Amino acid sequence: ADLQRGSLRGISAQGVGSWVGGDLRGVQLSGVGNVVAGNFRGLQAAGALNVAGSTSGVQVSVLNVGGDVNGAQVGVVNVAGDVNGLQLGVVNVANSVRGVPFGLVSIVRDGQLHVDLWASDTHPVNLGVRFGSKTFYTFFTEGAEVGFDRFRGYSAMGFGISFPAGTVGVDVDLSGGAVHENFHSEGLQLLNKLRVGVSHRLVGRLAIVGGLAVNNWISRSHEVPAFVRLPSVDVSTERTQVRFWPGAFVGLRL
Repeated sequence: ADLQRGSLRGISAQGVGSWVGGDLRGVQLSGVGNVVAGNFRGLQAAGALNVAGSTSGVQVSVLNVGGDVNGAQVGVVNVAGDVNGLQLGVVNVANSVRGVPFGLVSIVRDGQLHVDLWASDTHPVNLGVRFGSKTFYTFFTEGAEVGFDRFRGYSAMGFGISFPAGTVGVDVDLSGGAVHENFHSEGLQLLNKLRVGVSHRLVGRLAIVGGLAVNNWISRSHEVPAFVRLPSVDVSTERTQVRFWPGAFVGLRL
């Protein structure tokens, strides 16, 4: 381990940990953890933990805590203040992001967190949650169609970009998910969607949403599913059914 009480310009490479009490401009590498108490500019990479008062550059570790970040954080969990750049991880947390928080869960204080309820051409009931920055979001969806003798569900996730303009917004997103019947999936059954939607805020957080979609079905079975209600383009192979067809959706956002 290395303990530097003042600032450092250059390279610090340690087997266990590196701690700089002031600013650092350069490269900080360690097997376990790096800490820069002041401002950091350069590359910070560790096996477990990076911490900096503020970051201009790149942090790579399991857990990155970067203060205000101008650059990129790459890890499992990324935590920052104001970000100008990229957060790439499983969980991203920030005060604000001008750029892309790309992860399974991205919590941005001045970003978006919404619950959507809508009907689509493939499933009459859909419930989803979306979160991210003002312009980039991740979402998870559960869809359902209940009949007298079956329950057909749809579990999906995706990513999208938003173009907000006052009370009106435009979203473009891409998702992929698995279809199951009676809580059982028989092999490969994937339903993917490319959607373009428009939202209009009615009052408070409540908005009406709707738009068009391009649906894609991929399955080992050559039986056409019942939710393909519109004419489709079939590009199947001998072993895999692949088809595309248009769709639509309408609902509410809170």
